[in-house]
Amino acid sequence: MAEDGRRKIDILRDAVDAARGPARLIAFSRTAREVEQIPEPESNTDLVAGLALAKSLDPGTTLLISDGEPDNEAAALALARTYRGAIDVLYIGSADNFRAIDFMRRLASAAGGGVTLNDITARDGARLLQQRIAGLLSGPQA
Repeated sequence: MAEDGRRKIDILRDAVDAARGPARLIAFSRTAREVEQIPEPESNTDLVAGLALAKSLDPGTTLLISDGEPDNEAAALALARTYRGAIDVLYIGSADNFRAIDFMRRLASAAGGGVTLNDITARDGARLLQQRIAGLLSGPQA
């Protein structure tokens, strides 16, 4: 739960809905699929399937929002290395999960992207999330 008592998935859903604009949204849990709104959490985190679906859509840049806990780190890193465009990562897990943060950094680096950290359970984390998503979706500013 976040500081204000809301579930993390609800905070993420609200932030993505407010900031998304025309960007495509892919949910990945047991399966990967294009969705209009972030669904309820399921049992797995099949990041490889999500990355494969995103890659098939041939985006210039992919924004991955994750807690850094995939089912198969090695396969996700291998796939990220094959991306034409960058993968920028918005890490939304706990600030003290150093293993997950390290994985997210390695994933972004494998595809020439960057990493932004946003612990949504931390003070101001929920408030900052929408701003960070909007900023990452808008791309680099001149």
